[in-house]
Amino acid sequence: IHASADYRAALDLFEQDQFALAAAAFEKVAEGAKDPYVQAGATYQAAACHVKCDAFDKAKPLFVKTSSDLAPYTQWEAESVFWLAHCHAFLLERDEAIATLGRFLTDYADAKERFRITAGQFKDQLAYRGENELLDLSDRMTYVKRLLDKSKTDDPTQEKQKEIVDILDKLIKKHEDDCPT
Repeated sequence: IHASADYRAALDLFEQDQFALAAAAFEKVAEGAKDPYVQAGATYQAAACHVKCDAFDKAKPLFVKTSSDLAPYTQWEAESVFWLAHCHAFLLERDEAIATLGRFLTDYADAKERFRITAGQFKDQLAYRGENELLDLSDRMTYVKRLLDKSKTDDPTQEKQKEIVDILDKLIKKHEDDCPT
C-alpha cells in the first residue's frame, strides 16, 4: 500500500501505543478511502486497535467487514475471522464465538499454525466454560468488571449485574437444596 499521510499518521499513533487515537485515525482513513485495499487495511488496523483498548464491541463490526465484504481486499481475512471469534467471546456471545472458531478452522486450514492451534483450544475452552455454571458466572463477572472499569454503568450493564445476582441466587438455592443443614 502506498500510505497516505493520514494512514501514516495512524500507523505512527499505533507505534506509539496510542491505540484509541490510532483506531479513530484508521477509521477516518477507511471511511474516506476510495481504494478498497486501503479501506480494508485501515478497517483491520482500526479493529486491531480497538482490541488493544479492550473495546470488543467496537472491533466486532470492523472484523465482520474485513472477514466478509472487504475480505477480497485484505491479507488479513483469516485473522479477521479469528479475532471476530474473540470479540464474540469477550462480549459473552459464546455460541457465536464457537461457530466462528469452527468456521475459522474449516475455512482457513492453511492459516498460521499458531492461529489454528489457539482457535482449536479456545473453541474447546468456550464449550467447556458454557457447560460449567461457575466458570460461566466467572466470565459474566469479569465482563461486568471490564464494563465498570470503563465507567459504563448504564442500563445494559445493570441488566448484566442483575443476571449475575439471579444466577448466584439459583446456585445458592441449588446448594441449599443439595446440602441441607
